[in-house]
Amino acid sequence: MNFELTEEQRAIRDLARDFAQKEIAPIAAQIDETGEFPLKTIRQMGELGLMGIEISEEYGGAGLDCVSYVLAVEQISQVCASHGTIMSVNNSLYCYGIKKFGTDEQKHKFLEPIASGKKIGAFSLTEPQSGSDAGNMKVRAVRDGDAYIINGRKSWVTSGPVADFIVLFATTNPELKHRGTACFLVDTHQPGFAAGKKEPKLGIRASATCEITYDNYRAPASTMLGKDGDGFKIAMSVLDAGRIGIAAQALGIAQAAYEASVAYSKEREAFGSKIGEFQAIQWMIADMATRIAASRLLIYNAAVKKDRGEKFSTEASMAKLFASETAMWVTTKAIQVHGGAGYSKELPVERYFRDAKITEIYEGTSEIQRLVIAPRVRGDFDAESDIDLFVIIKNEDAARQRALTQLGVDVDLKYNVLLGDFVVPRARFERMAQIREPLYQTLVSEGIELWTRRPKTLSAFVSKKRRTISSGRARTLSKAAIASRSTARTMRSLRSRLPRS
Repeated sequence: MNFELTEEQRAIRDLARDFAQKEIAPIAAQIDETGEFPLKTIRQMGELGLMGIEISEEYGGAGLDCVSYVLAVEQISQVCASHGTIMSVNNSLYCYGIKKFGTDEQKHKFLEPIASGKKIGAFSLTEPQSGSDAGNMKVRAVRDGDAYIINGRKSWVTSGPVADFIVLFATTNPELKHRGTACFLVDTHQPGFAAGKKEPKLGIRASATCEITYDNYRAPASTMLGKDGDGFKIAMSVLDAGRIGIAAQALGIAQAAYEASVAYSKEREAFGSKIGEFQAIQWMIADMATRIAASRLLIYNAAVKKDRGEKFSTEASMAKLFASETAMWVTTKAIQVHGGAGYSKELPVERYFRDAKITEIYEGTSEIQRLVIAPRVRGDFDAESDIDLFVIIKNEDAARQRALTQLGVDVDLKYNVLLGDFVVPRARFERMAQIREPLYQTLVSEGIELWTRRPKTLSAFVSKKRRTISSGRARTLSKAAIASRSTARTMRSLRSRLPRS
């Protein structure tokens, strides 16, 4: 894979670096101390095209690619992680979802002013009782004529206190769990919206974060992003893209701490020598450089896959996991290199340390990233497939619905390939590793046979007498099966082998 940058990519990188050094660096320590939202510089970033890098010029953006985006985020975050957070939320969590799922009317109204930097966008998924468990939402949206009435409380909304528009997720049918969620584009200036107190955070202190309360907020049906029931799908898709941005932010923080450590090791003397001449310091710096280089390659790989239109969920999680843990490790070692001076607020390394921690938490903790990565690398399902899970259920519709609802996954009818069959897209089944054992218990009554590995051959599990799947590895509960599939061609092949009744 060729990671040589194009002239356009180098230009956006240099633009972001120059702006960060000239405009952000002089205020970075101050806004960290005061927690003041840097509205002036954010507006300037919008004018430069940095707040909607992957959005087309038609909708106010720069019309560039994901590689350009990560290059710019790294440069901004290297100087001030708070600016990097605001930039990432605007680009990834807000703009990307509307770009991918919005109508043309929604793009002109809700995307254009945000991508151009004239207004601020935010993303609201987390609630007090649901962090990593994103499907456990309590904020409720109830249909009322041509609108939805929204009530409930959201937490940890980055840019919430200053946002003009918010991508909000709410449940419309709690009984359907993930399938009963929807996404709305919220105007924060309308009645029923109330931003709570700003959170007193450890790091990224200039990026305003707050709770938000909805009290009979009326959202026109035209502001729903996608369809009713698409909420969880949209959230997971957006978070996949967002993880690349957070990985780039972590890389920028780590790079700043590394460069500060190298410079300090050349200046500080102890025992009659520069401390950089001591092997202990050299090893720390060598490990910093190695981990940063590996992080950068993982990030570029994810960004290139996204630009090519390939699936990038696994690569985004790997990049985010490794880069965020690298940032935490590098900033910890940077303080060690600086000794007592590194513990003082007079030097920026303690700020890098505080800022780095959040990258291991938001947009999916390191533990969640491992849960995303593990099933793919184990081969529990085909990570490159558009269709990963295949279900044959002979029950009546009501029983089928109950069974699939218990899975906590959405069922996309457009992938219906056999009479009585449903195909579940991979994105809905990512919680498999977490809920596998409870599934075995709760689905027995529905006659579900659960597969977690792709069979080697079709003949090994297709019965011509019964529409069931059998294997020594499967739990024999009959009547239904869920199994990995690699391609639509395999689906067609399977269909031809099943008897017509």
